[in-house]
Amino acid sequence: MSGKSIILLAIVGLLSYISKLDFKTLKIPNKYTIALMLLGLGINLSPWNICSITQSIFGLVSGFVILYAINLLGRFFLQHHLIGLGDAKLLGGLGAIFGYLSVIQILFIAALACLIIQLIRQPKHDLSSIIAFGPYLCAAGIGFSIYQMMSS
Repeated sequence: MSGKSIILLAIVGLLSYISKLDFKTLKIPNKYTIALMLLGLGINLSPWNICSITQSIFGLVSGFVILYAINLLGRFFLQHHLIGLGDAKLLGGLGAIFGYLSVIQILFIAALACLIIQLIRQPKHDLSSIIAFGPYLCAAGIGFSIYQMMSS
């Protein structure tokens, strides 16, 4: 097993734990999102990089900014949060690992999975209820990790 695969397995473990935490508590502690960001930057500085360090930095920033902007729009127009900042930091961490080109793909996969699962679970779901989005981001990140392991 290569060093890159070992690191990706550690990322899968961390994402699984974050997913479980967010599902139970609707919170993602900073120590885990910051660890994910640092791990992403670190792996992309190493010989086992997934993308360039420049793509990693842009991924971190773009992942955070996209969800933070959605949150700001919700606060401005609807006077409440649409998404938690833990989710924004989580997407930033995934962007740091996989690069800015993967951020939109991860977000799309997570949003589509969330929509489908929520429609199946509760077709007449109240739009004001809170849904943990972190587990869907984590699942998309785990999928990207598995893909990276299979392609290396």
